[in-house]
Amino acid sequence: MISQLIQSIVRKLGSYTTRKQGEEVIFECPKCQRSKLEVNPRRRVYHCFRCGYKGTLDMLLEDLNVQFASMIPV
Repeated sequence: MISQLIQSIVRKLGSYTTRKQGEEVIFECPKCQRSKLEVNPRRRVYHCFRCGYKGTLDMLLEDLNVQFASMIPV
């Protein structure tokens, strides 16, 4: 079962390819856009093995809010 944090990330990264692999949920990395961002809901961490983008799920949500807010025209 996908946690509420993962559901929030899926809503933010909805345009990215998502799939479940084992206990990880896989997205296209929003930073490098050339690799897989592996999100582990049980451990509450994420990591891109290509660019090194990693942290806790709370940090990812904060990053996505900043990233998406900056894309909105003023």
